[in-house]
Amino acid sequence: NIEAIASAAEGTTPAVYVVGSLTGGTSSGMYIDVVYLLRHLLDQVGLEEVEILSMLATSAFETDPAHPLALHDSQAALMEMHYFLQAGNGYPGDSGAGWPSVPAARTPLRDVYLVADRVRGCNAPTPIETITDYVWSDANGGGDLLSAARKLAIKEDCSVTPPSLRSVGVVPLADLRFAQQKPLAPVVVRELLVRWLGL
Repeated sequence: NIEAIASAAEGTTPAVYVVGSLTGGTSSGMYIDVVYLLRHLLDQVGLEEVEILSMLATSAFETDPAHPLALHDSQAALMEMHYFLQAGNGYPGDSGAGWPSVPAARTPLRDVYLVADRVRGCNAPTPIETITDYVWSDANGGGDLLSAARKLAIKEDCSVTPPSLRSVGVVPLADLRFAQQKPLAPVVVRELLVRWLGL
């Protein structure tokens, strides 16, 4: 639960991700409610500075007869997000579910990534692969670089951050197996020889 995360943090800043798909199912309809409730719960336990990173998959931006409503679901979710990113449009809450309202200044929608599926015939990574690589990189040494990339440049004469949505792609710069093979091969050979010779 959120209290356990806050107590385990002990002065550090935990990473919080919301991952889902906007092409139907629960994420397209529940995303706004869940992410605002999460913002409220984090604020309640003193984690106001924690960023909520949303990694949202969507289908390729082309007509797919097998999933005719997928892009419509994505569009509806994006229109709802656009509304809540406008100045003054706070989350009203849900009295039936007992969820509180969240003011516009505390919106959790500033760090949302939309990852579209590859078009047919393209050999690009799937949204699941891209999201997995991004979260892994963010949690394993690339966090500062990715955090700096998320900062928006705001003009001096503009005090309001314009609504925005991000996308991301992951491109391997080298074959990691080859990069590891060169330094590790001599160590493995030495260990094998030591075992064979009984030294």
